[in-house]
Amino acid sequence: MGKTTFLCRFLAGRAATCRFLFDPEGEFQIALKRPAVTVLDGAALAAAAVGGWCIFDPGRSDASSAWLFDWFSRVSFATAGRLPGRKIWCCDEVQSFCDTATPPGAAMIFDKGRRSGLDVACVSSACSQLHRAARKQITEVCVFKTTEASDLWRLTQWGFDESEVRHLPPGSYVVRDLLTGRVARGAVFTPAPARTG
Repeated sequence: MGKTTFLCRFLAGRAATCRFLFDPEGEFQIALKRPAVTVLDGAALAAAAVGGWCIFDPGRSDASSAWLFDWFSRVSFATAGRLPGRKIWCCDEVQSFCDTATPPGAAMIFDKGRRSGLDVACVSSACSQLHRAARKQITEVCVFKTTEASDLWRLTQWGFDESEVRHLPPGSYVVRDLLTGRVARGAVFTPAPARTG
């Protein structure tokens, strides 16, 4: 509870030349109140990128979601290389696309994106399902309440306290920088008090 809200607030508050968002469920465009490109047109995505927000919603396409994800990743990578400054590439539920392997377009972003100022910010409800090629690039993790054993194991490998993660209140999170060990805590919302009587 709160992962997508956290990411949207992060994106809105972070200075960036452009934010590239893969949005097959339409959640980003609703939460951020921004239009999305809905056609398979690299020029349309590049034009949106110049405006600072490149949201791609392939909802009406007949192509597979895996192919669309890879296509968007490749176009984002190419477009980001032509833009100055820092850029951010995003995907909600990234484990759906990077589980048994990392598609070539996303692999380019994970491995070489930094060279063109392209950072990655993704949401996953199952970090243990991410392919190793994607996991090895992670430098900072924000976690909400998690009880799945395999995900908890992965999080403890990254230095999180299992008991704390299991018992986080709804909306609360812990952020850990895997490079420095820095930890921060916060909440995207505070649950309403339980009604009595």
